[in-house]
Amino acid sequence: MTDQPISPRTGKPLQKQLGKSKKALELRAKKIVTALLDGATQEQALLSAGYSAQTAKTQSTAILENPVVQKTFCEILEKVGLTDTYVAKKYRELLDATRKQDGVDVPDYMALARGLDFYYKITNRYVEKKEITGKDGGPIKLESLTDDELLAIIHRGRGEETVKD
Repeated sequence: MTDQPISPRTGKPLQKQLGKSKKALELRAKKIVTALLDGATQEQALLSAGYSAQTAKTQSTAILENPVVQKTFCEILEKVGLTDTYVAKKYRELLDATRKQDGVDVPDYMALARGLDFYYKITNRYVEKKEITGKDGGPIKLESLTDDELLAIIHRGRGEETVKD
């Protein structure tokens, strides 16, 4: 995440300005979103909305995270019927997908795996991988640990505090 300048008046981070007025801001946001939905890259979308090549190259993330752009994107998706309810129903269909095998409907585990992967990504539920090592970065010799020592290592790996009796 980049450091954003702070407003001296409000003390809040300043948003990347998309236009000179609210109307210009909304028009530029609509051009960006429309270009993205038409298949343009982020840089191409910003260029089509009137940004300089330098700004399009270096500021695309900040501009696309702007609340006006985000709101415009959601409004356009809803206008074409991609509401949260519709997406949730389609997602449910993906999780319940079946395929024919020897003339019989069986669960489509590949579709299920893709659906679950997507769900875990959008709900931020993937657990960050943590590697736990033994002394000097070597392997942990499990056979020499007591149950309490092993539990303490597991709790440390999860970022939990260990409780002593």
